[in-house]
Amino acid sequence: MKELKQKAINLFLKNTDYSITNIIKTRCIHNGYTNYSYYFQTSDFNEYQIRISKQIKNVDREVESIFLKTIDNKDYKYFDEKTGNAIKIWIKGKTVPFKHASKLTFINKLVKRIEKLHAISPNKQIPIHDYFKYNKKSDLHEKYMDLYKKLVNIHCHSPYVMSHNDINPLNIILGPKKSINLIDYEWARLNTPWWDLINYIRELNLSHYKIRMIAYDNELNPEDVKEQIYICACYAYMWTFYMPEDQAILKYRQQLKLQVEDYYDWITTNPKHRKY
Repeated sequence: MKELKQKAINLFLKNTDYSITNIIKTRCIHNGYTNYSYYFQTSDFNEYQIRISKQIKNVDREVESIFLKTIDNKDYKYFDEKTGNAIKIWIKGKTVPFKHASKLTFINKLVKRIEKLHAISPNKQIPIHDYFKYNKKSDLHEKYMDLYKKLVNIHCHSPYVMSHNDINPLNIILGPKKSINLIDYEWARLNTPWWDLINYIRELNLSHYKIRMIAYDNELNPEDVKEQIYICACYAYMWTFYMPEDQAILKYRQQLKLQVEDYYDWITTNPKHRKY
């Protein structure tokens, strides 16, 4: 970790006007699937996040850069499109605690923030989310894959919107006056309007009852929602087979496998309006 910290310091010094004596505080704040992040405070009391990217083939940093420019995100002081290494202005606030993240009042507020993102005119340079990009390596059982294909055919069509594509509690910062700030756009794509909310719900691993409550509260068809959440679970499960297989990703994969099985049973047991 010392080597990574030094890499973060070197990146910061090379791409800002600060000297080493101007850095008064540093700490590692995140070790995720695709990035390491460090917090820096400088002698003039400015705060920054330094991102050191893990070199993962499936992350397209050029697309991330185009997306950030399209949504007019001004948080980044430096962004390397080749490596994904970046310097961001520190966003004051905290990530969303799980208990708060699953409250209907918060989800309703998040929906409004998502709608603002989706209202931005799509940039055609940004690729459309590919629902079959990760299906070749996974061991998804044939019956699950068959249903996945059928539901993608039903639900995954244009119009496409500017989609964050990976909204979860760790990618939301609650700022002053409980403002909602979305961060980490590395998986951003053009996608269907329902994906951002439904995948967020999946990340919370909520009960069927709570999922239905969220659907009704947002005037969504609960039968559509349970099919869409199955799509999200299958996609995420297949995605894990293209990531470095450390303990975190293996644990996440096991959780996703249980979700796929659970949602499959939920859909195919007494289906309301479709024959599967």
